[in-house]
Amino acid sequence: MPDLLTARDVESKRFSKAMRGYSATEVDQFLDQVAEDIQKYCVQYADLERYAARLEDKIREFESLKETLSGTLLMAQKTADAKEEAANRQSEAIILEAKSKAEQIIQEANAKLPPLTPEEAALRAKSVADAAANWLDELLINIAEHESLDYDKPLQGAEVKQTEPRTNEQTATATAAKPESSKEE
Repeated sequence: MPDLLTARDVESKRFSKAMRGYSATEVDQFLDQVAEDIQKYCVQYADLERYAARLEDKIREFESLKETLSGTLLMAQKTADAKEEAANRQSEAIILEAKSKAEQIIQEANAKLPPLTPEEAALRAKSVADAAANWLDELLINIAEHESLDYDKPLQGAEVKQTEPRTNEQTATATAAKPESSKEE
């Protein structure tokens, strides 16, 4: 493919003179106009090439950003899934530990208690069942609150209620005191 004409090529082109040929002045004026137009087109073409190059750079940036965001989104989803799984495992472990501790407390209390009359046993069983039901309700509420927490946000204004575990003597005293207070009512 031959090289394209430039504005300089048009300006420097000279034709031989012939009789009865075209008017040299008109040809020169036309060639000057063509040279100016070619120069303008060359400038526009260069501007468009620079503009296209900038757009291609932006496209590459956006594609890179898209890949980064996709990776970040995938990582965030995996993290959320891992946190949910860990929370579920933790809640199951807490429930198992609580059931085990409750069984242990009941066994220790039964071993320390003197024999009861059927009426006393029924009152104590009702008292223990009520306490266990209340404790289980609180545990389920705590688990529900735990599952609804957004771990990515800090807790604001939330107070953590710290309770100290009871000793076996405190538990036995509290359990023994309830039936007596029930009898007085």
